[in-house]
Amino acid sequence: MAWDRIGGYEIVAPLGSGGMDDVFFAVSPTAEEAAVEVVRVGGAGWWAYRMGLRPCGAVVRRVGRNQRAGRHPVLLSGGCHGPGTVGGRSPCRPYDGRVVRMVMATDAGHPGRANEDFAGAVADGLVLVDGAGGIADAARVCHHGVAWYATRLGGALLGALSLGHSLREVLAEGIERITDEHRDTCDVAHPISPFAAVAMLRFVGGRVEHLVLGDAVVVLGRVDGEPFVAHDPREVVIARSVEQRLQGVPPGSDRYRRLLGELRAQRNSPGGFWVAKDDPRVVAEAVTGSRPAAGVTGAALLSNGASRLVDTFGRTDWAGLLDLLDSAGPEEVIRRVRQAEAREGVATDDATIVYRG
Repeated sequence: MAWDRIGGYEIVAPLGSGGMDDVFFAVSPTAEEAAVEVVRVGGAGWWAYRMGLRPCGAVVRRVGRNQRAGRHPVLLSGGCHGPGTVGGRSPCRPYDGRVVRMVMATDAGHPGRANEDFAGAVADGLVLVDGAGGIADAARVCHHGVAWYATRLGGALLGALSLGHSLREVLAEGIERITDEHRDTCDVAHPISPFAAVAMLRFVGGRVEHLVLGDAVVVLGRVDGEPFVAHDPREVVIARSVEQRLQGVPPGSDRYRRLLGELRAQRNSPGGFWVAKDDPRVVAEAVTGSRPAAGVTGAALLSNGASRLVDTFGRTDWAGLLDLLDSAGPEEVIRRVRQAEAREGVATDDATIVYRG
């Protein structure tokens, strides 16, 4: 199939094709160079995307249950699959022989509702956005929806990882950019407008940088010790307190609505918890840091729907989780999460993992 424009990107020239993919060199409306992959998606059920990325490669994908077969444009930000010059441009730096293994999987957790997680990877970084959905009357506040917000924010973050800004700056600029995209059509400041947890990793200058905002999790395997885990427990602690008070309260009752209102009042508020929403200043509350890349054996980003295998159900520890990711892949972790949810009678949630081995 011939393409001249995909997702607002002008197609400059083909880069190559494979059994399931066609890859093109493209330019965005703001003159940003990118690769665009058109993927033929077939079959139903949840599935994982496996790949070997060269240093100039990148991939962004949303996957979930029951995707309709066809050709779906998937944006790859920040490079292409091979070296060389295309159409007078040099879309990626020379390939130095290093191959990075990336594995990602996601499973929608709510029947009849879109998967509201986003996962993406470039050669030097990973991004996960865990959109918060299922809020009554949210459509009257923002007609775009949580999945739109998570996808747009995730794509903005992934495309900015290589710009040399700090991860806090990357997130602040992403929040401001996406908020501006629907500020004139939606009530972006309303307490139930779309929001999300965010986790990012970047491999640069011999170090691994991380950022976590909300209840997503970063896990780094270490050569000389237990895994390093970056997370922000504030939302979990506050939400669990409210959930305990909600037990036995009839949904829709005045007390039920009042308790939910108390929870929302603590979002992006001093003494409460912090998420990506409409105000870029929340990045000051993000958990950030860095460590030498030489001592890192593997890296994973997990939505709270996936990290619950460890932090909620205790079926393994973080070291065991990394071992499982390396040996069986993220789809096996998610399978075990679903198994534990069924046994414990816990409601399912979107579960997403990005792993770099």
